[in-house]
Amino acid sequence: MADSKRFLFVLLCGAMLIGCGNTVDSGLPPENDTITETDFDLNKYMNKTWIMDEENSGKSYSNYLSFVINKNENGMLQGKFSICEILENNSELYTDTNSVGTLAGSVQNGVLDCQLEWEEEGFSGNLQLKNRSDDKIEAVLNVDKKNGDDMPESGTYLFRPYKLKDSEEKRYSYADTVDTIELDGWGAVKFISRVRSGGKHNILEIYLTSMENDILYNFTYLGNYPHNVCVKEYSFEDLDNDGLKDLILILTGNEEGEGESMARVYYQKNNGGFKNDKKLFVALNGGKHSYNQSVKSVVEYIRTK
Repeated sequence: MADSKRFLFVLLCGAMLIGCGNTVDSGLPPENDTITETDFDLNKYMNKTWIMDEENSGKSYSNYLSFVINKNENGMLQGKFSICEILENNSELYTDTNSVGTLAGSVQNGVLDCQLEWEEEGFSGNLQLKNRSDDKIEAVLNVDKKNGDDMPESGTYLFRPYKLKDSEEKRYSYADTVDTIELDGWGAVKFISRVRSGGKHNILEIYLTSMENDILYNFTYLGNYPHNVCVKEYSFEDLDNDGLKDLILILTGNEEGEGESMARVYYQKNNGGFKNDKKLFVALNGGKHSYNQSVKSVVEYIRTK
């Protein structure tokens, strides 16, 4: 019996020593070390247009760089960037166009490390983003290749979100609509429509913004809206049963909402973009404006197809 107890004691001590040995740092990174909330809050960076901040003293704004991160799959981030102009988040980001560069990366040790590539413009580099505050991030840009002096140079820059006030012009506006909604994949956002006087014609502008008025999505360029129209009625509903709410717009030719109207439908895609259904537009409007278009009539038409 004594020998058995001695054997069990030795066995237990060996197991304890092995367990303690496993606590020694093996030099390998722990699993799932790619992203941690304490190091980097990705939600603050998604879908927003990030532009160079005014505090970049001594930096040439002809070498401007802006970017959008619009996709996150298991910690692998994707987005687009542009040079010498503001890149606003809209459906053009999701086409096979070569008019913008690509961004791809992941979070490593509290730093968002991104590769930039724009083959058509002869530009490539690396962009490392670090938290600085809720509305600013510090970025270190290392340029591997650039074609021309109008490309940004290597250096440390500050970036901030592109806000609604940045896009405003000192012109009279009417029919402004501001509504807060819960949108799948976006959280709480503002839906904003407004009409701006643009010389001889009035121009319709439609946005999704954060609660702090950071522009998240710009519908302005998606519909080729006729001049002098405003939003009469709108609704976000899941029209194609994919779990994502789609936008229905009823437009009218005057701010009182009377007279002719037309309907437009923008289906939300699983990559965060919206797509204007041109065939549906023709079917709903019959190739011309109508006097009885409404959100209800659009939903009924689609549901019965």
